[in-house]
Amino acid sequence: MLTFTRQLAKQIRAVLRRALQISASQTDQVVWLVADESGLRFRARNRRATAEYHLPGAAPAESMPITMEALAAC
Repeated sequence: MLTFTRQLAKQIRAVLRRALQISASQTDQVVWLVADESGLRFRARNRRATAEYHLPGAAPAESMPITMEALAAC
């Protein structure tokens, strides 16, 4: 199971919105959560840019897509 704080979810959402130039109404933007032995990564991309945030620390191998709306709901 992937876990992270609400504060981190809020920060990631803000950074991705700025980096990818996503408006507040574009809640369907997909963010991939990818975990492995090097840590947890939040990855998103669109026509304008690709952005990734890396949270160091070992985590069980797992990946899953979520939406910006799901990050906002955290």
